[in-house]
Amino acid sequence: MILTNEEAFDMVGVYFECMRNVTIAARVYAVQYPERRHPNRRVFLRLIHRLRTRGSVHLPVYRRHGRGRTEENTINVLAYVSFDPHLSTRAIARDLAISQTTVRNILREHRLHLYHIVPHQSLNARDFDSRLDFCNWLLNMIQDDPELLLRILWSDEATFRSDGTVNRHNMHYWSATNPHWMQEVQHQGRWSINVWCGILGGRIIGPFFLMQI
Repeated sequence: MILTNEEAFDMVGVYFECMRNVTIAARVYAVQYPERRHPNRRVFLRLIHRLRTRGSVHLPVYRRHGRGRTEENTINVLAYVSFDPHLSTRAIARDLAISQTTVRNILREHRLHLYHIVPHQSLNARDFDSRLDFCNWLLNMIQDDPELLLRILWSDEATFRSDGTVNRHNMHYWSATNPHWMQEVQHQGRWSINVWCGILGGRIIGPFFLMQI
């Protein structure tokens, strides 16, 4: 998102009025300037980062091609990722006016990998002891019957709501090591459709689609 000088200066003013909270600043800016474009919190983050690192809200003047992996570009790309590891290569390339391929090469050269969010079932405090008890029980049962697991129907289900699901492709985290980034999800509730599938003795059963009316 390319900002005009007036937009950038007003965004900085709103940011400090909102006690440096980019989420609130994005909402307040949209209310104060309804006739303008409404930048989200990430645009605010990149603008403030530019102000802190360069002392200016103006975009650096780069040629689009020909610069490649210069020392300046490398420092800028790594600074952006360090400031906000959720930024996409496209956003970084657009903000720094360099190619997306250059951004990818810099990140790859410094062994930064792209990790996607992993949704997991939320657990209550008492669930951990219950899981441990179940594991101990199952291990004892396997000792008595080594083929027990082949006679167990292993099943899972995915629930889809009418308002969509988490798009993990657009939720990422740049890091040199796996941050094990996860998000709690709830599989119970008023959903529109369930998809169920099971495995019994190496054979797949399903999938079955269960509509909720």
